[in-house]
Amino acid sequence: MTNPMRNELPSPPPVRRQRRVRIMLVAACTLVGLMLLVVLMRIDDAPAPDGANDPGTPVVDLIAPERLTDDERLSAGDDLEASPNLAMRRGGWIQVADKTDPGRVAQRYRFEALDPNPTGLGAGWARMERPIAEFSLSGDRILTMRGDEALVNMPSGALESGTITGNVLISIFDPIDGHPADPQTQTPGFVLLTEHAVFDSLSGEIICDSEMYAATNGIEFTGDGLSAYLNDQDDRVRLTIDHVDTIRFAQSPATLVAGPVADPVAGPVTGAGAAAPPA
Repeated sequence: MTNPMRNELPSPPPVRRQRRVRIMLVAACTLVGLMLLVVLMRIDDAPAPDGANDPGTPVVDLIAPERLTDDERLSAGDDLEASPNLAMRRGGWIQVADKTDPGRVAQRYRFEALDPNPTGLGAGWARMERPIAEFSLSGDRILTMRGDEALVNMPSGALESGTITGNVLISIFDPIDGHPADPQTQTPGFVLLTEHAVFDSLSGEIICDSEMYAATNGIEFTGDGLSAYLNDQDDRVRLTIDHVDTIRFAQSPATLVAGPVADPVAGPVTGAGAAAPPA
């Protein structure tokens, strides 16, 4: 007798269909792998970004720029005039505070033009055109200096020493009625006119080897080889003159005044006096 269950069993799936599915999966995986390989090869061939650090590249030392020649400075004159970094040209006063009393102005100065790196001089030196400087002395006195040109040593910004040449005028103003000296309105108590002077603000010395005219306390004299020492102990000016040509006793200190002093930056200063040698 035949078993009826044997005729009801399903037939097995064809073997060819399973093999076809496997082949398609393998082909798809291979294609994806090839695409990834191409992408990686393109990334390796891409140029390195700027500034990439290559350990095999030798280190090159930086070379400082050379000093500009006079011709280069002249050719760049228009650009320098328009530079905002040179706003101090014809600007306000540059003030230096007292080291022991920060609230007190020890000195201040201004100029028409400044060369902070003059040829042939070391660090800290500068050349000024038409400078004017004011130094605060003891006893509320003020010393002023001006001229056509100056070479000054100012390593920290303060005028320490130097030379001033051309129409040099050095004046000392004394306090009046308990009020500090004011060079803008007062007549100087001491004046010195010369063409060349050397000063040292640290020691308080002024040396004038050229011909000069000086006046103080109603006495006027001319000569050469003057040395002035500003004594902070007794508020006096000590003068030494190698050679005196003339001495003149003035009737009044007002004879020292010959008109307003012209500020080289701001123009004439009303009320201040300039000394002039006797005719």
